Amino acid sequence: MVACMKECAKHYHENLQKSKVAQDYLKNRGITPEMITKFGIGYSASYTDIIEYLESKGYKKDLLYRLGIIKEKDGRFYDAIGERIAFPIINIYGDVVAFSGRTLKKQVDYAKYINTGDTPIFSKSKNLFAINLVKKAKQTGTLKEIIIVEGQTDVIALHKAGYSGTVASLGTALTVDQARLIKRFTDNVIICYDGDFAGTKATMRGLDILKHENLNVRVASLPDGMDPDELIQKHGNEAFNRVIKNALPLIEYKLVTLKTKYNLKEFDGKAKYVDEAIEILSDISEVEAEVYLDLISDMTGVYKDFLRKKLKDKSLVLASNNTVSIKAVQREEV
Repeated sequence: MVACMKECAKHYHENLQKSKVAQDYLKNRGITPEMITKFGIGYSASYTDIIEYLESKGYKKDLLYRLGIIKEKDGRFYDAIGERIAFPIINIYGDVVAFSGRTLKKQVDYAKYINTGDTPIFSKSKNLFAINLVKKAKQTGTLKEIIIVEGQTDVIALHKAGYSGTVASLGTALTVDQARLIKRFTDNVIICYDGDFAGTKATMRGLDILKHENLNVRVASLPDGMDPDELIQKHGNEAFNRVIKNALPLIEYKLVTLKTKYNLKEFDGKAKYVDEAIEILSDISEVEAEVYLDLISDMTGVYKDFLRKKLKDKSLVLASNNTVSIKAVQREEV
């Protein structure tokens, strides 16, 4: 299976060398020949080319289908990432296990990225794009932290800018398996998603998963809803360096983001903000929470002593509920 995937990646890469359209697209995106080689980027020339090529090498359609290289519709097989830029997804052992295809088209109703599905050798919830390069950075002593971005072109732009610990999460909300994979290499993580994406509940849950795996999580906010690739192309590496330097610890990011939800000039908005902010702090240690009580007090004008008491009351309620739950479980076991 691994040999077939490697052959597939090799052919896509050879196709790229023959396609001026694909090469021009990558050039316009600032992706250099060095980055093309580093990431093994290729191109799917058509919907049937890869089938013909791999069959000529002795691989059967059934295997190609099981590996997600091809799909089937109405009895006809076709390349799963046909006519797209092909980004190989490589695991920590250096094996090509899947592909992500980036369209060259600009239609609104056309998916920008398509990832090949889960297979016997690939699960997107357990992998990260460019994790193989993170492993190399760790081995050479150049890994400072892991930066998680949304897309493959963002990963490549940041590697080009010197951020060798950058990965992408393959279009899924972050999972426990991905958090544990990250922890194998570092305890320090920076999330740098596009502005619109970073505020979603699914993403917040992903951030909490990282935190619960005892990772030191910070969140970098991009200006004007730009993505990292755009920011670097328009304003240079220094602009992104500032974004990383200003990344906020997870709890602070949550509290600052929550502020946009309510009008803190109104009593009702302020009261609701305080309730939700205390809810956020109830999930961390008392010592850590003490620091953020100052931040909440500064933003709302509510006295810190009041906030401290509110947090203590909340903690007592949670502790009481946990005790009740434990006793209920114990009774069921008896």
